[in-house]
Amino acid sequence: MVSSLEISGSEYGAREGLRAQGVTSHKKKLFALLMMSAALSYMFNFVSIPALFYSRFGCSSSSLRNCEAVPSMTQTVRPVGTPVTDRGPQQMKPPVREDEPKRFAKLVKKPVEQAVAKVVPEVISRADDDAADVVVSATEQKTGRKPKCPECLSFNGRLGVSAAYDGIFNANHPETNTAQSPYHKLDILLIAFVHINLETYKLDFEAVPDGGKEGEKQRLEHIEGLTEDLRSSGNLKRIISLGWGHPFRDIPTIEEHLEVFAPSVAEFLDKNKLDGFDIDYQSLAFKSEESFMRVSKALREAIGPNKLLTITVDNTYHLNGEGLQKYYNFVNVMSYQAASDAGGDVGGVLKRMKGLDSRKVLAGADTENGDDIQKTIKLYQNYNLAGVFAWRMHPNFDGVANAMWDATQAVKEDRSAEEISEKIWRPIKKAQEKMSIKNAEEETSKKIWKPVKKAAGELLEIKAS
Repeated sequence: MVSSLEISGSEYGAREGLRAQGVTSHKKKLFALLMMSAALSYMFNFVSIPALFYSRFGCSSSSLRNCEAVPSMTQTVRPVGTPVTDRGPQQMKPPVREDEPKRFAKLVKKPVEQAVAKVVPEVISRADDDAADVVVSATEQKTGRKPKCPECLSFNGRLGVSAAYDGIFNANHPETNTAQSPYHKLDILLIAFVHINLETYKLDFEAVPDGGKEGEKQRLEHIEGLTEDLRSSGNLKRIISLGWGHPFRDIPTIEEHLEVFAPSVAEFLDKNKLDGFDIDYQSLAFKSEESFMRVSKALREAIGPNKLLTITVDNTYHLNGEGLQKYYNFVNVMSYQAASDAGGDVGGVLKRMKGLDSRKVLAGADTENGDDIQKTIKLYQNYNLAGVFAWRMHPNFDGVANAMWDATQAVKEDRSAEEISEKIWRPIKKAQEKMSIKNAEEETSKKIWKPVKKAAGELLEIKAS
């Protein structure tokens, strides 16, 4: 028997040949694997086999000279593909925290917007519109509050609206409506009241105790004679107001006979030289929001875009903010203080009527029954409203009219740069000091302080001129 160690030369040569073939085979497989990994890396951005090896031992894939020692079992192994961050040029920047935009909005943007919302109306009130636009654009005010009232400017060119009701339904008319009455301190005169005729379903005068329908018509003509010069010069709008109350059943009847009523409103306005139509919305109410939208749309289409459509409210039952915004020029809120009035809450109306811009809302005062007009003016200023209205004109109305007119003027007493600084720059500085964003001070100065300062400077130049 031949020992296992006693192998012939020919057999040994055969085995060595097989071993060489095996090594060659392994080299081919390794080469094929490397080529495959390279192809996959190119096609799908996968990590190649060499990169896996280098990153496993802390090497740069471009140079073996940067390789670290093989990690021991106790060392933390860097995950595959994680870049090296502990050597000079390869040091990564710390990631920006995801909540930084929110923090910026909270600490800088909102305080700035709040400050701008407070100061811009006052800036406009003492400077021309161009100067106001400089401040708004410089601070990129985007709070939804516009610096001036587009609806107001469309017919009076002033910052806000000064309006008052005047009655044609009783006999105190001669004392209230004279050549000395302060119509020139009003932008809108709301004339009360008319109703739907329950027989013809058309808009008509009310059969009042003092002279009936003819008495109302004569009193309206008297007002027209006193205010025609103001109206023809574009300084006063006369609006007729639809009354309220259960005996008249105005709203339910209008809902049933809208196809007759809506065109009759346009006819009434043209016949009586009126500039718009108002709904005194107390009771009765619309039966649904859909009905309110249908009636509003029909009225707007009937009177056209050049007539004013307003609504005076002490409630928002079945009203819709988007409808008010779309179809009405102004929403007059009965924010009355007198104990005898139900009254309305300006803030509540704005909160409930989603989609209604505050710059379409007028705050109201029942000055006939003792309301303080200054409190209502504060509502106009604090809520950034369109204006102020009073119920109603009376023989001693001059003080009320003067107060409303002065409050809604486009040009008032100048304010100093110090006051602007107090309301804009200091809140910005305070917010910036709380920030931890890199280059916050530089960016804040560049994007906010300098534009605001420039705008203030331009305002002061206007003041000097």
